[in-house]
Amino acid sequence: MALRAFFALFVLALGTAVAAPQRFEASTLKFLYHVSLEEKKGAVIGTLERSEYGVNRAKYRFTGQWTPLPAGDKGRGLLVTYLPKDLKKYGDPYSFPTAGKDLIWRLVPTKDGTRLYVRTTSRIYSSPTKWKVTELVFEPQD
Repeated sequence: MALRAFFALFVLALGTAVAAPQRFEASTLKFLYHVSLEEKKGAVIGTLERSEYGVNRAKYRFTGQWTPLPAGDKGRGLLVTYLPKDLKKYGDPYSFPTAGKDLIWRLVPTKDGTRLYVRTTSRIYSSPTKWKVTELVFEPQD
């Protein structure tokens, strides 16, 4: 009887550990971002939620595949593709040009947990026509 109860708890704990998605959070001056992703059979599925600190919420679903990173980049590369239906409904998730196209995200293990780095293009406000590549850093959520 005790063995059966132990086995049931073991199976429950194993299922919980495997099924738990990874969650991340980042913010800019205007937006708060939450990312949830989980791996299923080698593919990654997830959501990116963006809000203006509680209002105008947008939820973008995405799929992803693990991909090699360019030389010099640390971590695991994830090629992300947003669902066209969500891009059409909410627009670009970052409000920057080219961000809605296929993106490579980086998951980098650190001593404080895995961080998610997302490259975006951001506007240089001193010049209306100039843009630069920046990284949005997502911290792990507990």
